[in-house]
Amino acid sequence: MSPLQFHIYEFWAGFLFACIEATSLIFTPRALATVSKRPGLLRTVLMFDIMSTFIAAILVTFNLDVFEVPAHEIEFSNELTLAPVWKSTSVSGAQASHERAVKFDFHTGWH
Repeated sequence: MSPLQFHIYEFWAGFLFACIEATSLIFTPRALATVSKRPGLLRTVLMFDIMSTFIAAILVTFNLDVFEVPAHEIEFSNELTLAPVWKSTSVSGAQASHERAVKFDFHTGWH
């Protein structure tokens, strides 16, 4: 496999993953307000994710020699913008560990 083929697969797979990720969050059975504390920010970051991965994939497809470094930098900056947003989401639907922990109250017992 040539470096061009590898990078084309890598960047277009990243774009496909961003599209699947956004689709799964948009069409979740739960409202976005229950998935994220800031649904507007989540939508904005998802669109930024899709656009930046698409731009990086297009750049690599046009000319790998010229655009390899800028395309990787776009991908890395995209990951940095996603990290704080994903930390504020509860995509799995599970409660936080402190919310589901068994607690003992001296007045009423276990709950």
